[in-house]
Amino acid sequence: MSLRIARIVAASLAVALSVGSANAQRPSLDRAEIVEMAADSSAYEPGSVARLAAVVLVEDDWHLQSNTPTFDYLIPTTLELALPDGWPAAEIRYPQHSLWTAEFEEEPLAVYQGEILIFAEIEIPSTATPGSEPVRVQLNYQACDDKQCLPPTEASSEIVLTVGSGGVATHDEIFAASTSTSAAPPALSLASILVFGLLGGLILNAMPCVLPVLSLKLFGLVEQAGQGRRATTVGALA
Repeated sequence: MSLRIARIVAASLAVALSVGSANAQRPSLDRAEIVEMAADSSAYEPGSVARLAAVVLVEDDWHLQSNTPTFDYLIPTTLELALPDGWPAAEIRYPQHSLWTAEFEEEPLAVYQGEILIFAEIEIPSTATPGSEPVRVQLNYQACDDKQCLPPTEASSEIVLTVGSGGVATHDEIFAASTSTSAAPPALSLASILVFGLLGGLILNAMPCVLPVLSLKLFGLVEQAGQGRRATTVGALA
């Protein structure tokens, strides 16, 4: 073996060893996993709606950026479903985030932590053929601890949906949580709306841009003083 070939082999071995060492020292990016994929029924008639839930467990002391992160440079958590050909895209509903302050950022970050539920609704086409349909699920996320944010990564899972008759409800406890979190906020009464409208009007009248208009109105009231009390009162109320 020539000296040149020996040097090339030695250099290649050195590079291989350095890469292996770097890979061995690099920390794992996996800080969350899909521990369960649940469906709300054992089977679905063509034309019906299937509800799915991804049960995600986040490692202790780690947080995932929410689906709507605080800053643009942070990676949102997203759930992707690979559906059969011809099926419409799923509608994904993410949980409410919590606010958490890390050492590297003064402003609180919108994050998920602990166990979270991400729900999906799928319209089963009316032309769907009865049988089993596997659905591949991928969770894309970025995890942060108190001092750093890791590069984005993903976790995957799969669930098999049965298209056909005879389905019975399943995982009631999981989808009951979906119903409670999606409840509509209480409607405001007419009295509350009028009070808020009055407060808004008072605030607007205190704005600097409105003050000149108020002075003009005051001068107008002074000019109306000679027109009688009734005319002055009506104008003031208007």
